[in-house]
Amino acid sequence: MLYNAYLKSLHIELSSHCNASCLGCSRTSEFSEKAHLPISPKNLELENIKNIFKDESVKKVDWVYLCGNLGDPLASPLFKEALFIIFEHLPKTRVSVHTNGSIGSQSLWRSLGSEFKDYNLKIVFSIDGLADTNHQYRVGVPWNAIMANAKAYIDNGGHAIWKFIKFPHSSHQITEAQRISQEMGFKEFQIREPYDQDRVPGKSSLESIKEFKSEYRPYKDATTSELLRHFSKKGKETIKCQAKEAQQIYIDSFGKAYPCCWLGNLGLDRRSIRESELFFRHVTKKYAPNFNSLYHFSLSEILKHPWFSKSLVDSLDNDIEDPTNPCIPTCLKHCKNQSR
Repeated sequence: MLYNAYLKSLHIELSSHCNASCLGCSRTSEFSEKAHLPISPKNLELENIKNIFKDESVKKVDWVYLCGNLGDPLASPLFKEALFIIFEHLPKTRVSVHTNGSIGSQSLWRSLGSEFKDYNLKIVFSIDGLADTNHQYRVGVPWNAIMANAKAYIDNGGHAIWKFIKFPHSSHQITEAQRISQEMGFKEFQIREPYDQDRVPGKSSLESIKEFKSEYRPYKDATTSELLRHFSKKGKETIKCQAKEAQQIYIDSFGKAYPCCWLGNLGLDRRSIRESELFFRHVTKKYAPNFNSLYHFSLSEILKHPWFSKSLVDSLDNDIEDPTNPCIPTCLKHCKNQSR
């Protein structure tokens, strides 16, 4: 079984909309500042949100993570209403929101600070530099809007966290950014290493992302057989599923549930087209196309589906070339555990 009777955490993508063109995002294409994937913008609908938190499986959830693969949660017109629904059903749960901070009016941000200050709501502002550098990665995000919204939220009682990805082009500004965050009243200042920093040796982070998303990505244009060879298990490699360990489910803005955001990204990211092919060939073609859709089933029903309850778990012990129930390459890529 992948899940017990009750989930412990939820990762929800409220919207696929975003005003940014961040260079490492699945929405951007080949390092283009304007090119986006041909995805119809979609918001998780009100009825979906209500049904999620009415479901028996979430009654013991202690952490709700509002982020996603594609969009910014603040881009959803239901963002504030979603918070009310969450805290209505789970008044003591922790809610973490990740945003670039520039979306929404100052009036909205003031209300978020004042109306939710007595709940365990933390909003993480992803700001990777100062006025002259933040936009180099977070393309299209206006600096003045971030600062105005953060101030409106903090001044009205909101718990704000400044998350700074340590890119080479802006790492020299960390000390100044920390000083500004303290002056403004941010509760925490978090420093993160770039996810893509080592993908192309000898390159800066932004160059690495550019080349990894194009010519250097080893399986970008690979045939299925080449991909199989690239990801085939070697030696004693095993998989320790992070979704199972955390008892977390991921729900995207299209109302589909996956064990994690990595699997949720398949089919959306054309950089993973071959990887996606393997997934959909053995999963969505085997089961009804909407087996994981909240438009067709309740969350509890989805969690009890044979793919979640047995097939996926069994596949983790198999090679990706298994003819009947292959391991999904994404699982091997992200949850490989060589030491177990």
